[in-house]
Amino acid sequence: MELSYCTGGKGANQAVTSRLLGGEVFFLTCLGNDGNAHMMKRELKAIDLGSGIRYVDSPNGVALIEV
Repeated sequence: MELSYCTGGKGANQAVTSRLLGGEVFFLTCLGNDGNAHMMKRELKAIDLGSGIRYVDSPNGVALIEV
């Protein structure tokens, strides 16, 4: 069995895809203060979607998806 950590969420996935296809995108989101939030921040900033990030003092949400 293997466990993988991936960024996502419906809105984030759509924003990233739109940006990668050349769209002009402004993505507004709140991130928590845990490792998952830091991973998401890195990914969003890498494709220039980091300007709309706001931070909250709580952990990020997590979903477990079995395949």
